[in-house]
Amino acid sequence: MADRPHILILGGTSEAVDVAEELAGRCSITYALAGRTERPALPADCKVRIGGFGGARGLAEWMEQTSVSVLVDATHPFAAAIAANAATAAAATRTPRLKLVRPAWMETPGDRWRHARDVAEAAQLIGDTAQTVFLAIGYQELAAFSGLAKPRFVVRTIDPHTRIPLPGAIHVTGRGPFTIRQETGLLQRHGIDVLVTRNSGGQATHAKIAAARDTGTPIVMIDRPPLPDGEVCTDTLCAVSRVLDHLR
Repeated sequence: MADRPHILILGGTSEAVDVAEELAGRCSITYALAGRTERPALPADCKVRIGGFGGARGLAEWMEQTSVSVLVDATHPFAAAIAANAATAAAATRTPRLKLVRPAWMETPGDRWRHARDVAEAAQLIGDTAQTVFLAIGYQELAAFSGLAKPRFVVRTIDPHTRIPLPGAIHVTGRGPFTIRQETGLLQRHGIDVLVTRNSGGQATHAKIAAARDTGTPIVMIDRPPLPDGEVCTDTLCAVSRVLDHLR
């Protein structure tokens, strides 16, 4: 309905889908995706927008043109550029903005973590000491490891790719949630001696962390970039409640 408040949700996570579906009966929802995944999970009863806005300025203009009442940034914890653009656009348009980000994974007894600030530092930490490295970081940042001569790489991505920028890499595809048994099998089948992953948080892909702990496999954990200042929720219930508070 035209008189319902318009909520823009920057999506790409399971939490974003949940928030969109929870609000769809009470608000007009635009669910926006960058378009990097071929078959993304989409919410029901929402308008879906695929593609970028043209930076913070383009996003601000779009928000003004479509009378956005609340902006929910529910993008991946590592989508730092999008988060920054969202914060800038919301401030420019004086639109309430909420960042929904799942809690980070925490190191527990039995884990063997080394922390990296980014993928470049993760590659440095691996060096040429590892034999077989499992890269669970997505497709976009694989090239950071192309300068390493010794390790053999196992790469997992959601979508199949015809060209992996790591010669000789073993490429597997899959979308979580995975079980600990599945992840343990992958680590053992390929003889993985280092796992590289980003601290995405959540349960859908946590099984690889548990599997690494159970098998004694070291992890190079890429820490999250800092969030822009502003209102933050760590679960769907909080996000829905805060959005409705802003509409009162």
